Amino acid sequence: MKAFLKGSFFLLVANISAGVLSYFFQLRGAALLSAAAYGGLNTWLAYLGLALSLAGVAQYSSNFVILSEHHFRRTAGAVLVFVAGSLIALYLVSGAVAHGLFFGLSMLLGAVFQGIVGQFQGRTWFSWMGASLFIAAALKVAVTYWNPAWVGIHTFAPLQREELFYLALPLSFGLTCLFQAAVMLFKHEPFSAEVRARRAKLEKHEISSALRGATILAIAMALIPQMDLLNLRWLHGDETVGLFSRASLFAKAIFFAALTLVQVTLPHHIRASKSSDPHTAHRSIVRFEIAGLALCVCASIVLAWVGPWASKNFLGFDLDPYRSWILLSCLSLTALYGHLQKIQLDCALGKWKKGSFRLCALLFSMVLWRVIRPESVVNYLAGALAFYLALYLINEETLPRLISRAKRV
Repeated sequence: MKAFLKGSFFLLVANISAGVLSYFFQLRGAALLSAAAYGGLNTWLAYLGLALSLAGVAQYSSNFVILSEHHFRRTAGAVLVFVAGSLIALYLVSGAVAHGLFFGLSMLLGAVFQGIVGQFQGRTWFSWMGASLFIAAALKVAVTYWNPAWVGIHTFAPLQREELFYLALPLSFGLTCLFQAAVMLFKHEPFSAEVRARRAKLEKHEISSALRGATILAIAMALIPQMDLLNLRWLHGDETVGLFSRASLFAKAIFFAALTLVQVTLPHHIRASKSSDPHTAHRSIVRFEIAGLALCVCASIVLAWVGPWASKNFLGFDLDPYRSWILLSCLSLTALYGHLQKIQLDCALGKWKKGSFRLCALLFSMVLWRVIRPESVVNYLAGALAFYLALYLINEETLPRLISRAKRV
């Protein structure tokens, strides 16, 4: 456990810092944009996250599929050419502002960014992985403060404050990819014994299960944080979605703070599954995850009372009528965080079918709400929380038992 903490300390700090900056990006949007505009931005970000879920497969599968030194450096040259071309296109075309353009470039550059982060993670270059996440988050926030006229870049001058939040994504991804490409070109370090063992697994043709697990985990990481927002977007308009997005700022703070732990523990779950005593190794990691889950529940209760005061005094909008939204959204995302923990563990252990069942059940709930169509946000959040908790209590032993009983009846 000491090795676990020591090896992941820098990544944990960088992840937390990047999470704080990303959260500050959300706070600026909530404070500067109208409720409808903020709701539209969050919907756009949610769809972008889903589009990038396929790129997430590259990131998580890199824990198993690690490029050789030769192919790694050759990839860096291709990254430089692609990113430079994308940034030039962004500079030339963005005068005719279109959210579709920003979405497409964000998707392409985000895919490159996540793929390289995965290679850093697979090589256990946690320092460079953490630096990449931090730089991208810092640049994203910086763009929202940017006035193009300060540096004479008139191509971006027509952009309004709202549109800078959309521009922040492709610009931060592109500039961070340039940093990553430099690391790929100039850092030379032989594979560790652990990395060589994982590459040997590929040579034994045992990679298919890992790729399935990586696909499930990537989709879960993209979908789970946005489930409630997407469900409400289908049920209500931008104004309601914007109000909910403001109320759920506190839920996002809890979720993404806990999510840093999930990102750090994934490689260690994979390592534990190959140890001489995998049960004990997994159990020591799971203790940290369970502790994070308990802290999320406590924080949800506290923020339901403190949140409205903080938003009124520091952000400039009143959430006092929406205390129930804050509490329920916090508890809902905490339950979803618990599901993400279980999906990650299933995928790390190669039990991708269990993870896919849990993910399919969550997807089914999205269809269910479109049929039921609860009239109020509170009714939806209460129902969603009940569903998530019920699903969380179902494990691999309970479900077969229920099915066998139903067959006997």
